[in-house]
Amino acid sequence: MFKEKYTNNIESEADKNLNLNIEKAVSPEDKAQRLRYALKRSVESQPADALLLSGGIDSGLLAALDPKTPAITVVLKNEGVDTRHAQKVAEHFDIPWHLIEISQEQAL
Repeated sequence: MFKEKYTNNIESEADKNLNLNIEKAVSPEDKAQRLRYALKRSVESQPADALLLSGGIDSGLLAALDPKTPAITVVLKNEGVDTRHAQKVAEHFDIPWHLIEISQEQAL
């Protein structure tokens, strides 16, 4: 079921054409624009209830594409290096952000 739910869109004819168009893009700017469009279309077609935000490039990009989606950062107590980065991303895009700190025992 997981594979069907998350890969059906990838196999569509429109996505195959989009992939070909990205490969045919000439300049780096053109490729970046086409990739941005593909990501935005994907995010809009499969809205999420929340975003797990680490503050890294991947989750930060998803936050930028859909700043209405609340973000959640889960870290180990006293060891959460992602907290500072995630908070900066959430503040920058004015995203509702929730920090959850858990103990090592809770994580296991």
